[in-house]
Amino acid sequence: MAAGEKYEVVDRYSIALGKTTVIVVGKDDMPHILPLLTMTGISYLKSAKS
Repeated sequence: MAAGEKYEVVDRYSIALGKTTVIVVGKDDMPHILPLLTMTGISYLKSAKS
C-alpha cells in the first residue's frame, strides 16, 4: 500500500475484488477495505504446503 502497510492473504476466501476496492479479511477476522488507487504492488508467494 502507498502508506507502507502489507496484507497477507492466506486463502482465496479471504479476499474480494471490486471495481475500485479490495476487501481483505485478516487472521483476526477483521475486514480491511482497501482502495485500488493506493495499491503499489501485489506479490505471489508459494504455499508452504508444497
